[in-house]
Amino acid sequence: MEELKKELEKLSKAYVDTPENEEKILIPFVKRLLELPMKERRKLLPVIRDLQWIKSKFAGFSSETTCSAARAHFLSAVQFVCANKREMDMAYHVKFDMLCKLLPLYCPTWLMDFINDDKTWFNFNLNYEQLMQLMDMGYLKEIAPSRIAHVLPWITRIRNKEPKGNDTFNSELLLKRDITLKEHIWTIFEYESSIGYQDDCAKEAYKKGVTARDESISAALYRFSLDGHLDRERLLKATLTTFHRSFKKDMAGWFAGFFETLQPTTGELLSLQEEMMQIFTSSYTKPVNVMLQQLKNIASEEGFLYQEFIERATTLFFSSPKNSLLTIYALFEKIVAQHPEMKEPCCITLCQLFLKKDESLQKKAANFISKHGDASSFNLQETLQSCQPEMFQSVHAILSSFKPQPTEETHEPDASVGETVHICREDNPISFPANKEDFLFQLSRLFDMEESWEIETTIAAIIAFHPQLDKEDLNRMEPVFQRAATIVANSWEPYEDLLATFLLEYQRLWAQKDTSNTGFLRNMFTRLEERLKGIDENRGAYDERSFKRLADWKPGYSNATCFTPIKHLWLNVIRKIKGGNAFPLLSTPTHTPAYVQATELVRRLAVYQKAETKPC
Repeated sequence: MEELKKELEKLSKAYVDTPENEEKILIPFVKRLLELPMKERRKLLPVIRDLQWIKSKFAGFSSETTCSAARAHFLSAVQFVCANKREMDMAYHVKFDMLCKLLPLYCPTWLMDFINDDKTWFNFNLNYEQLMQLMDMGYLKEIAPSRIAHVLPWITRIRNKEPKGNDTFNSELLLKRDITLKEHIWTIFEYESSIGYQDDCAKEAYKKGVTARDESISAALYRFSLDGHLDRERLLKATLTTFHRSFKKDMAGWFAGFFETLQPTTGELLSLQEEMMQIFTSSYTKPVNVMLQQLKNIASEEGFLYQEFIERATTLFFSSPKNSLLTIYALFEKIVAQHPEMKEPCCITLCQLFLKKDESLQKKAANFISKHGDASSFNLQETLQSCQPEMFQSVHAILSSFKPQPTEETHEPDASVGETVHICREDNPISFPANKEDFLFQLSRLFDMEESWEIETTIAAIIAFHPQLDKEDLNRMEPVFQRAATIVANSWEPYEDLLATFLLEYQRLWAQKDTSNTGFLRNMFTRLEERLKGIDENRGAYDERSFKRLADWKPGYSNATCFTPIKHLWLNVIRKIKGGNAFPLLSTPTHTPAYVQATELVRRLAVYQKAETKPC
């Protein structure tokens, strides 16, 4: 064995990577190794590990650099027949043609699992066509959907062999194999991929004149949906489902743009309204904007779900940017033009714009109300009255005719009596989610809330709505759990970290609750935890932070104790949910910024008293 180790060192250091040397030196050496038992071959692994690096010393300092490409090629082929799946860390250097020469000699049992592992950096550098060829040759029985999604966006790219040459693109390569459009293309709608980057590169090549037409995958799929290669209805629906997955912002933005690229017809948009309005709960701005613009195109059409739109749009006023709010305003104008009976609901809904510190938006709402509102409507007057403290002076002037007139019984206040200051008033109540839809939307914004009372109300709502949630709701909650996982892994802001830790503690309750045959919930949260582990098993500190429990949480770089009461309050929330206790928290504020109305506090205490139990 010692002689074999010395021979390996000598051959790898002197190896020059040519086809002749492969056939005369590398392949014969591999064949000799395969004559030995695996137990003997494994003894070469430490030697291979040492030879991967070139060590040097200078001025008393030592350093290591990676070995040459030729040596790496030699060592990777040797490692392939000596290592197990976990030890195969030089797979990237095994070229496809070399792999095709090695596999007839030795096909490891771990090959398929290794290729399908999308959580390691040390995989073979194989493209989509090469993976399909391995299937054709019988070395792969199946390719994991996540692996297909990883490699498929590169299918249209043709590398230029010149160092500074432009890569070209050919979308017709998507048609080479029937299975590509029949099955594999749908994986990019389910898993993270580089589709956005590849599309940008293809479009840039078209702009530069490298390609005669737009060869991006988005443009190709649009063409294929028109010529019958793809089911257009399935393509539109698959695009809409992506906004309920835990995709990152750039991917969500790409799919929003892709939906526009597909240029849905009026009939298609009318049939997809329900799916489109569900996207209003997205935490990303672009998908919501795109859906609003598309709905605007059909707002005057018969069959537009105008009542449902008004109801769903209500949630958008809290967090949407100005351009989205202006689109909603334009949609309301179209609705009242077609359906006069909806004037008052639209007016009352638009009153939420008075809570925005933007004079132009407030004027838009005021002009709409002045034009379409009924000045004698008690509901409208009452709503406007609650918004008056937030209105600009110019808005008051527009709505002067909507102010309630004093009755004859109105008396002047007694000057001898001091003015009472009310801290819980009609203009500062905090709204508790009215239904499950409102709650799910509010939860999706948890990490974007600027006010502490918003967060406290949302956490209190978890106690109330948890018993109503089902599998479909959990699908919609996965993005916020994924965001919590990312924050715990990367954020050093204590309060945000504490909030994310609480949410991950809550998701554990779902995994424990899942007793179904499919184990759907356990699988979903196992998927989240696997992402938390990162790619490299050596990142121990990362794992330790990622899996800490709420009870053990401490601020990372501070001895501050101000977070302790919050932690204990949220631990109480977890205990309540775990124990099936839906009794309200006493501390949840009822009025901004942090007041609890006395009558509401008494009502909450009465709930505990009736149940003969004590609050925390």
